[in-house]
Amino acid sequence: MDHRPLTPEQLPRCCVGAGFDFETTDDLTPLTGMLGQDRAIDAIQFGLGMAHQGYNLFVLGPPGVGKFTAISQYLSEAARAGPVPGDWCYVNNFSDDAKPILLALPAGRGRALRDDMGRLVEDLQTAIPQAFDSDQYKARAQQIEAEFQARQERAFRELQEAAAKENIHVYQNAGDITLVPMAEGEDLDPEAFQKLPPTQREQLEAAVVRLRGQLQEIVQRKVPAWHKEARDWFRALNHEVTREAVGLYMESLSRRYADLPQALEYLDSVQRDVVAHAALFRPAEGPQHPPAQVVDDALHRYRVNLILDHGQCIGRPVIYEDHRLPNAC
Repeated sequence: MDHRPLTPEQLPRCCVGAGFDFETTDDLTPLTGMLGQDRAIDAIQFGLGMAHQGYNLFVLGPPGVGKFTAISQYLSEAARAGPVPGDWCYVNNFSDDAKPILLALPAGRGRALRDDMGRLVEDLQTAIPQAFDSDQYKARAQQIEAEFQARQERAFRELQEAAAKENIHVYQNAGDITLVPMAEGEDLDPEAFQKLPPTQREQLEAAVVRLRGQLQEIVQRKVPAWHKEARDWFRALNHEVTREAVGLYMESLSRRYADLPQALEYLDSVQRDVVAHAALFRPAEGPQHPPAQVVDDALHRYRVNLILDHGQCIGRPVIYEDHRLPNAC
């Protein structure tokens, strides 16, 4: 057979061009919705209008009629007009690390808080060491050390003065203190001491016992108490310097989250914890300072874990869960 192509004139005319007001179909708005399913569409719209819990839509129909497409379309339209849900962040509970705290924040603020906290840690790793390296801090630290040293020197000087009145010479050598009896301004060796009259020996022995008691009072009670007081002064000084270094950054963050009481409470706890753990932000000093990896792990306590981020969402989310069972054998 001889196959010949048809010409346009040989094709039937189903539509009259004069009845259309467009040049091509590109000029038309895409068709939405389902054709021939008016009752089904009314039911879907009615069901979506029930803005309460406990209501469900069950769609039933033969395959290929557009059930999933229709539901997806109307759900997306309804969700787009709804409010955007908030963000969820989990942050460290500095009172109990095993119980993290959930922060429910407006959409987009969770990501902002996460990024702000990351920058804060980086800034403090520079700001806090600079504060402790300042001349002002060094001068105050030296003042505390000088006060502690002056107390010790004053106590031993008073001991030496009391010993001199009792004809006892006090020697300090490499941390050891020795009490040596004297006679006529000269130290007595054991042999010379035994040659003294019994009354004088008894007086010197009693003086040595009294002075040893004073020495024990200084070494075992006063010096440890001064050590503790000096440590307390250093701790208070370190906390004050850290608060001053951290305060500027935390004040800026607090203003940024002034409308979120839950975030402000978290930032307050961060500031208290940073002050208490200022050593994590300072460079390694001595063999007792934790290794760098340990410090990095410890700084994770200030990380904000962003669980739900709706900052880029428009309206409410639509979640699809496919529960179709596999084909039975």
